[in-house]
Amino acid sequence: MFLPLTSDVVFSRPQAHCSSWLPLLLPHIPPLSEDNPDLGEDLRSRLFTIEDVVNADDRFIQEKLRDMPIADICHLIAGKSVVFREKILSNVSKGRKAEILEQESILSPMRKSDCERVTSIFFSILRRSFDEGHLIIKGRNDDVYV
Repeated sequence: MFLPLTSDVVFSRPQAHCSSWLPLLLPHIPPLSEDNPDLGEDLRSRLFTIEDVVNADDRFIQEKLRDMPIADICHLIAGKSVVFREKILSNVSKGRKAEILEQESILSPMRKSDCERVTSIFFSILRRSFDEGHLIIKGRNDDVYV
């Protein structure tokens, strides 16, 4: 069954979630930026990416990770880039990092849908906090901090 969302966009299931179509959209943003710089910049400003997490304030990330169960952190870092994994693992204590890595090896392989669900929730929390002004992201905030 196909559910048309607009005249030129079709998803194969009604519950289409941004984590499933966002990776398909991201490669098209640079060419879009060349054709229509304003639209490209608008899209880039609305999207929340792994790069944003990597550039996010460490203290804020630490606070959010402190509340997450170890299994969720394992799902969050599974299959992600080395830079993203390092950002997350550098924002937990050494003991908790060891527990996370041990639990990750026990849980592997993990279902992609579980990893996407946890990632989506984590990114939603960060995006909402950024929109409300509680999260600082280098290169995205207009203000200068010292």
